[in-house]
Amino acid sequence: MLAAVAKILFRLFFVIFSVVTVIFFIQRMIPGTPADAILGPDAPLVQKQEWLRQNGFDRPISQQYVEYLQGIAQGDFGRRLVDGRPIAPQLSIRLQSTAKLAVSAFAVSLCLALILGVSAAVKAGTLLDKVFALFSLLMVSAPVFMTGTLLLWLFAVRWNVLPLTGHSGFRSLILPALCLGAALAAMTSRMVRASLLDVLREDYIRTAKAKGLPALRIYLSHALRNALLPVLTVLGLQLAGLLGGAVITEQVFTWPGLGTLMLEGVNQRDYNLVSACVVVLAFIHVVISAIIDLLQRLIDPRTVTE
Repeated sequence: MLAAVAKILFRLFFVIFSVVTVIFFIQRMIPGTPADAILGPDAPLVQKQEWLRQNGFDRPISQQYVEYLQGIAQGDFGRRLVDGRPIAPQLSIRLQSTAKLAVSAFAVSLCLALILGVSAAVKAGTLLDKVFALFSLLMVSAPVFMTGTLLLWLFAVRWNVLPLTGHSGFRSLILPALCLGAALAAMTSRMVRASLLDVLREDYIRTAKAKGLPALRIYLSHALRNALLPVLTVLGLQLAGLLGGAVITEQVFTWPGLGTLMLEGVNQRDYNLVSACVVVLAFIHVVISAIIDLLQRLIDPRTVTE
């Protein structure tokens, strides 16, 4: 098990290092410079060159890369090129906002996926199963911006029971969390159903039924635990994606998260801001993937091959 943990930590470090390196050089390969976006294309060449010198872009690329790695290692993401404000405090605030939305949406997704998936598997082939399948198809097919706009129109405009905009308080969190969570639950519930149906066909489930064990105990204690193993990876990736920032949802509900912050950096050609956002997103994905890997090994030791 220790060897497995060591390998997971090594992969974590390697992926983060690779992402940091790739994002650094890709940004420098894009035609133009940040001075063009910040000072404008009509700014004098001398002014642009002076701006590049003041911000360190005139130094050799190797020196910029080393200084960039040193800053990342110390948790220093530098300052925004647009206004000179430190990036780390802004990242912290936006990440907290995104985490609040992501955890809420993940809770909605998990509850709906388990309820719909288990119910559909237990009632496979019935009308209830077909209704849930239709709901999943509709939620997967509907674009997030359309679902979000519909929720806003119903609950904020027509019925006026929830706020239209804002990002403070529990009530302002309900609509974006429901919009994100329902879309994710539609996909996950079908996987829960398929996985649970496979487990219910196993011999040990038939044996448990033959022994006269209560149906609830069979489904929850015996079947669902093994059925969730393949679903666990999908849930982890969903959580990582949510923490990465659902840009469209944040735009629809004017939620100031990490996704919208990164979009600001892209539009402004702010190398420092974009790099910081990408590094944080990569770190979140890798850490959550490592946690999911460890959880799978704990739930089913047969996955340990070392």
